[in-house]
Amino acid sequence: MKEEICILETNVDDVDGEILGTIVEDFTSEGALDVSILPCISKKNRPSHLIRVICHEKYYPGLVKRLMKETGCLGVRVINCKRFVAERNTKTLKILLMGKETSIRVKVSQIEGEEINVKPEFEDLRRLSRELGLPLRKVKQEIMRHIIKESGQ
Repeated sequence: MKEEICILETNVDDVDGEILGTIVEDFTSEGALDVSILPCISKKNRPSHLIRVICHEKYYPGLVKRLMKETGCLGVRVINCKRFVAERNTKTLKILLMGKETSIRVKVSQIEGEEINVKPEFEDLRRLSRELGLPLRKVKQEIMRHIIKESGQ
């Protein structure tokens, strides 16, 4: 599937970590599809961060304004582009795990109807890890074994 998006970018060299962390959390709840903060070196060889926000066009004016207010940056680059995304849906699987029947949501990605990835929902893995008192890594391995078995691979 193809869609139109905007990439918002700015470089900052004087914003502390708490504000950067808040930007990631707040912007995703305000319409950003993705937020990345990358370490880099900017003018005068100063350590800095590149803030990159991906959003649909209708959200970019508000996100640009908020980015400038939160960081004090003097400008934001707005890049209009296309992106291709896989079709995605979520299904719920009932499985037997450690003698306990449970449900877990699984994200299925497809391109033109062909399945390309199946991935358990992280929040469900974490919930089961806590409920069963098992390491998250082990729960994920066991769930993936069930998914592979069910898909016949």
